[in-house]
Amino acid sequence: MIIPDESDPSWMKAISGEETPKYELLATKIILGRLTLIYEMDPTPETAQRCVAELRAFFMWNKDLPKAQADLQKIFGKVVIR
Repeated sequence: MIIPDESDPSWMKAISGEETPKYELLATKIILGRLTLIYEMDPTPETAQRCVAELRAFFMWNKDLPKAQADLQKIFGKVVIR
């Protein structure tokens, strides 16, 4: 699975709550809920960067889980799985 770089704007859409699809993995729901709250409390570029980095690391760690792959596809529209 190819996980997009931190510079992809779709990460910020997920962190900011701009897009809120129904995620399948409970851990995705929990981490996004926490990161969205952190970003809402301090919407600075530094906070955004930390939140995006943490969310990307979460997906890197869980890239082999089918539900994590489905959630990533919901964030980005389509993801190349190899």
